Amino acid sequence: METHDDEELLRAIRKGDVDYVKQLFTKSPAPTLNYTTQKGQTPLHLASDLGYSEIVDILLDKKAPLDYKDEDGRTALHLALGSRNYEIVPTLLSAIRQRPDDEREIIDLRDNEGDTVLNLAAGQGDVDVVNILLQDGADVTLRNNAGATPARTAADEYARYSVGPLQLQTHILMA
Repeated sequence: METHDDEELLRAIRKGDVDYVKQLFTKSPAPTLNYTTQKGQTPLHLASDLGYSEIVDILLDKKAPLDYKDEDGRTALHLALGSRNYEIVPTLLSAIRQRPDDEREIIDLRDNEGDTVLNLAAGQGDVDVVNILLQDGADVTLRNNAGATPARTAADEYARYSVGPLQLQTHILMA
């Protein structure tokens, strides 16, 4: 059930107003963490996409859902990577690690294009994020809707980034 505070929370997140976000959670009832925008984005999606790490911390502390997908099939982790908000990625992965083993498949959820977060990181040429995802057990064999594995995505996209395809492919294939 939508409340005024749910909309206020979304507004506060869009503005990056950490203090007001904290204040909203002191009210009873507190804002709903699974409340979504018209695009299906939860408060965690918004904060991750906009790069507000302190708000992400608050939302995770309040047990914000990590597995919700927006209308494009993206999780908060997809959005953080897609927006290159790399400081948020370890925080989200840490929260995923705290989940029971049967819920840790969040790391391999696919968006509507079939991309996992590993595909996105490989396509962006970010070796550090790729390594973190591999250490957390990301599946290197999953193909997106175009049929590309993360290693293939790295090879296809390498020209845009300073990291060569062989370095990324080696990291991914050696996992």
